[in-house]
Amino acid sequence: MSCFCGTTFTPVSASWLLNVSRIYGKTRPVTAAGVQALRDEYTRAIQPSRARAAKTFNLERALNAESGMRSAE
Repeated sequence: MSCFCGTTFTPVSASWLLNVSRIYGKTRPVTAAGVQALRDEYTRAIQPSRARAAKTFNLERALNAESGMRSAE
């Protein structure tokens, strides 16, 4: 099944769309173009930032684990 913006409709996308609708309120209705723009913005900006943050976290954990091993020696 597809939602009105042409993407696959999943329970996660349904809850996301409900949250967006709630935030926008009745004065700014959610359109298919608006949903697509939000998804594109997420893919362009938020997703890479999350990936960089996860990589940084893992590198910091590795450094802390390595320095912990050195101080135990």
